[in-house]
Amino acid sequence: LGRLARANVVAVGDAAGLARPGTGEGIGPALRSGVLAAECLSRWAGERGAAEYRRRVAGAFARDQRA
Repeated sequence: LGRLARANVVAVGDAAGLARPGTGEGIGPALRSGVLAAECLSRWAGERGAAEYRRRVAGAFARDQRA
């Protein structure tokens, strides 16, 4: 996973490189990462929210990205 977030700006879905490598499917990861972004940035402002988003995305998509 590349650069996912900075301050209150985050990349989700295809912009974050989250399409599933084996199938190219991207709507599921886009929706899931969008929800994670909303949860993190609404709870924590600035870099803390971005850091939490990066942590959650890494955990949520680790298995898909190992392919």
